[in-house]
Amino acid sequence: MPTDSQPDFDPAEAALIRAKARALARRGVIPRGDTADAEQDLALAVLAARVGFDPARGTAAAFVRAVVNRAAAKLARGRFAPCRHPGRVTPLAWPPADPATLPGGTAAAVRIDLAVDLTTALAALPAELRPFAEALRVWKPAEVARRLGVSRQTVYHRIADLAAALCGAGLADYHPGAPDTFRARG
Repeated sequence: MPTDSQPDFDPAEAALIRAKARALARRGVIPRGDTADAEQDLALAVLAARVGFDPARGTAAAFVRAVVNRAAAKLARGRFAPCRHPGRVTPLAWPPADPATLPGGTAAAVRIDLAVDLTTALAALPAELRPFAEALRVWKPAEVARRLGVSRQTVYHRIADLAAALCGAGLADYHPGAPDTFRARG
């Protein structure tokens, strides 16, 4: 019995879903063999979101485009989740746990020690990491990528290198939850 792959979609919606799934495969987010699965996931997201469509807020085409983009981003996040991609950079939680358990004892002493150690560690950074460290003090990674003219992936690689360098300079002691991989790299 033949089945219609996307019975509730007009041709433009079906083309958008197909194009987004192919773009995910082309960018390496999903394997090329999973393109049909991605199409189904995107179509399901559109079908599920249709009940929330309000014509007073915008056009149906814009709504479907937003839903497809959001669903594609969700597929990418799931694909590169830490459990599936252990090499991914995971941010360190800040502030550290209880200041009394850290070297130096009191919170004020720990902050002073941390400021001194951080200043020393930043001064000792390799020349290629210094601009990233300075920029990350002010801007989020996406803005750093824009301002320095590099890809976000390059920024995230530099963040991993910075974390390794700072942990190697002894700053991991200020954060007991620092990943062991950073401790080992330093």
